[in-house]
Amino acid sequence: MTKLNFDISSLHVQDLLPQRAPFIFVDSVLALDPDQKKCVTQFLIKEDTLLMDQGHLSEGGLVEVVAQTCALYLGIFNKYILHKEIQVGFIGAIKKFIIFELPKQGDLLSTEILITTEFGEMKIAYGTIKCAGRDVAHGEFKIAIRNE
Repeated sequence: MTKLNFDISSLHVQDLLPQRAPFIFVDSVLALDPDQKKCVTQFLIKEDTLLMDQGHLSEGGLVEVVAQTCALYLGIFNKYILHKEIQVGFIGAIKKFIIFELPKQGDLLSTEILITTEFGEMKIAYGTIKCAGRDVAHGEFKIAIRNE
């Protein structure tokens, strides 16, 4: 069992993501389990959130929420578990991303990702977004890690 030697609530999301404000779609880490390769994040849709469409977070915004949760997990894993530099990843493919509803301004999203497969610099993650206990979207993301 991997022991975390830090408090996840003290993490500064912006220090672990390659994206910069205002293009950040994760506010905080709620849970992290390196052994199960799982991460849960939270994001409040604000008035100034990008990728909004008629008061709702767009499909592209939902994709970005999952992608940034994946990036955050990989950043934490590299920096705090492996004690390496944070690597940048890119979405290689999205498979069966099903959207049940478009959340609106003021909604609090909870996003869980689970790394299901790792093959060298390729990762496959399954992401689920929920709002008030309801499924908002879920699907599979293939992520390619850029090797510096």
